[in-house]
Amino acid sequence: MPRNLGRSREGSDEIPPMSPTVLPREAQVDEVKKLITRGKEIGFLTTEDVTVAIQAAELAPEQAETVLQVLNDEGIEVLDTG
Repeated sequence: MPRNLGRSREGSDEIPPMSPTVLPREAQVDEVKKLITRGKEIGFLTTEDVTVAIQAAELAPEQAETVLQVLNDEGIEVLDTG
């Protein structure tokens, strides 16, 4: 009896959709979402951009570190404006 490898029980050849990457809670705050979107659009952010967004989102310092890690993971360069 042949086995049904790679197919659902209905015989469909469709590949199930991949689950979306789950972002940390800090990255789901509107100000941070906007920051990530802007960074992806222009390819970089300034430290001032990041600071303003983190302050507006009222994130704690350890949460700010998570945001910086997400930006890094997304390939968004943060330029020092100091």
